[in-house]
Amino acid sequence: MLQNIRDKATGWVAYTIVGLITIPFLFWGIQSYLGVGGSANIATVNDTEITVQQFQRELQQQQRQLREMFGGKVPAELAEGPAIKQSVLGNMIQREVLRQVTQDEGWRVSDLSVAEEIKSSPQFQVNGSFSKQRYEQLLKTQRLSKPAYETLVRQGLQLDQLRGLVESSGFMLKADRKKFLELQGQRRGIDYLILDRNQFADAVNVTDDEITAYYEKNAARFMTPEQVRLEYLELDRDKMAESVVVDDAEIEAAYERDKHLYKTPETRTASHILIKSTPADDDEKKNAAAEKAQSIYQELKSGLDFAAAAKKYSDDPLSRDSGGGLGSISRGDMPKVFEDALFALSKGEISEPVKTAQGYEIIRLDEIEGGQQKSFDEVKEQILADIRTHEVDSRFTDLSDQLVTLTYENPESLDIAAEDLGLQIKETDWVTRQGGKGIAEDPKVLKAAFSADVLESKQNSELIERDNGSVLVIRVKEHQPAAPRPLSVVKDQIAEMLRSEKLAALVREKGEALLQKMEQRSTDLATVAAEVGASLRSADVSRKSTELAPELTAAVFTMPAPATGKVAYRGVPLRDGNYALVALKKVTVPAVSDEMLVNNPDIARLIAEYNDRSYQSLYKAIESRQEIQVFSEQLQ
Repeated sequence: MLQNIRDKATGWVAYTIVGLITIPFLFWGIQSYLGVGGSANIATVNDTEITVQQFQRELQQQQRQLREMFGGKVPAELAEGPAIKQSVLGNMIQREVLRQVTQDEGWRVSDLSVAEEIKSSPQFQVNGSFSKQRYEQLLKTQRLSKPAYETLVRQGLQLDQLRGLVESSGFMLKADRKKFLELQGQRRGIDYLILDRNQFADAVNVTDDEITAYYEKNAARFMTPEQVRLEYLELDRDKMAESVVVDDAEIEAAYERDKHLYKTPETRTASHILIKSTPADDDEKKNAAAEKAQSIYQELKSGLDFAAAAKKYSDDPLSRDSGGGLGSISRGDMPKVFEDALFALSKGEISEPVKTAQGYEIIRLDEIEGGQQKSFDEVKEQILADIRTHEVDSRFTDLSDQLVTLTYENPESLDIAAEDLGLQIKETDWVTRQGGKGIAEDPKVLKAAFSADVLESKQNSELIERDNGSVLVIRVKEHQPAAPRPLSVVKDQIAEMLRSEKLAALVREKGEALLQKMEQRSTDLATVAAEVGASLRSADVSRKSTELAPELTAAVFTMPAPATGKVAYRGVPLRDGNYALVALKKVTVPAVSDEMLVNNPDIARLIAEYNDRSYQSLYKAIESRQEIQVFSEQLQ
């Protein structure tokens, strides 16, 4: 499911996701679909509109997830730049294209499948079981309603059907598997030496004229960054909460008033037998389904085992083989007609056939859990937190409104707002467009600080809502424009850069001359090592070896295998400015058995990559037949 991406986005997976966001969207080129200006939407896919509000909501959700992954420390150009916007819109267009295609082709996902997907999601589970409270809490955090989220889940499952169809068709011939493992496991025996650039240091000289010329040509590289110092007013929910005093009498009154809220949620474990019947069926089919359900119900009343009946008769493939088991169900999890029947049963009781959107369902109540009243002592701290939260929300909203009004009416100072609201004006250290410390780590603050109104017009900012729940109004106290650093300050830095470049070029020139002699067979690597005073080394390396510099290992595996009794030579410029001369002596191919070709994780990954490319190609073919427009002015 697409939602699982977020669940698994930690560690290296998270960094991979961020990396993908910063490159062009693989399926979709925005330039291909630029539309005429003036639209209130951000894009259209055939006759379906993607609104600016939908885009902004999804963009904000993506930005929140990035900040959660990296503890709020996401570079502003990544969280706010054009790459993430194009990626989000590209994903929305892709989803809409595939939604239309799968819907037109008649692919459907049942309510039961949606429910099972949600209940099996680890993010909604507590102690291994689905928690309705956690489900509702997380949806509220993401600003999603239940119907909206369930629609996303349904669409995700629908798209998974298409991807699954492509992935299930992937294969790799035995000969190709064998060749792949042979290449992957190949080892190469080499001799090599490193020409150290420093041994030619005396031959390199950098003049003042060269330094001056480089400085004048590359002055933009030696600028001090534009900087600002900010002053700001902050409203912090957590600090407000510390000042809220609540007495025991108020807590007890709240408990008595809302006692019904402090019951453990009642859940019911149920099983069912489904006889499918859809509104599209004709009357004969509908009557046949109703009669079949009634007949099964009579058999159950006569003593037929429920699990055996489910396995024999049920049209629900997900629960059929497990005796019809649906797991734990709370109010709101299933359609109302189903829940009304389930919650009217006693433990072990079986309902008469119930007509639902899926057809006719015979329901058995297996277990009842929860529903007990919690004592005052058990919920006292929870009630105290709720009262404090309510009080803080009220104060926070009121003070936020006042802060907005006062800083707007007095746009050139924070003094009046600070005095009227009893707030302290705080200051930051110097901040660049790349960030700073404290509030300057927040991309929203940086965006506001360097906006035209705040930076150029010296106005107070609009209210900035931070992810930690606080709000800010900032203004620029001091501004230092970008300026060139004097040549005297950067002279040594430039001299070292030019010296490094000259040394790298010189050692490469020396290395290439020696390489030419070896290729002409007028000398060999051992003789060269003795002539230049370098150590001759040997190595037997694989593609994954770490004993050599990565660029050297990569070069070794691009060399053609030498003929028997011969040696192949290669020169490799290294990133540290040195130069390697390599003699490839032998190539060893591993023996690959038939057993190694089966259930091999490396081959599985390769097939998965082939399948993904097939899916991309399929999408591009589908996309080419759609009418897509993007209104670029709305993307700014």
